[in-house]
Amino acid sequence: MRQIHAAIEHLERGDFECAIALADEAEGTLAGADEVHFLQILKGISRFHEVGAAAERTDGLNDRMHWLKHARLILHGPRIEKAIITNVEVTATIRKAIARFRAVYAEVKTPQMLSFENGAGSGSATGNE
Repeated sequence: MRQIHAAIEHLERGDFECAIALADEAEGTLAGADEVHFLQILKGISRFHEVGAAAERTDGLNDRMHWLKHARLILHGPRIEKAIITNVEVTATIRKAIARFRAVYAEVKTPQMLSFENGAGSGSATGNE
């Protein structure tokens, strides 16, 4: 929960690389979510299309996370010094983390997550290197 809250705060400050890394790690630590239930929640969150749109970008969300961890898109591949992380990619990653959290802890609803789901993370096309 703290990682998701911190990711939202970093997004609001424009710290996209921190926000996307925290949201991705939060989602990864939430074991036990039924995949079908998780996807139903994800589809129910407003702006589900952001996840698909961000994943269809040239690099995709998984490639972006690999680059953040290793500065490469593939193991032993060339080092990539810069990449642009967009608000849409960060927003989609945070929404996935919130959906996974809700799939595991359905009874827990925090003001930060509810606010984000209700429009705080609108997702513009700006980027951050």
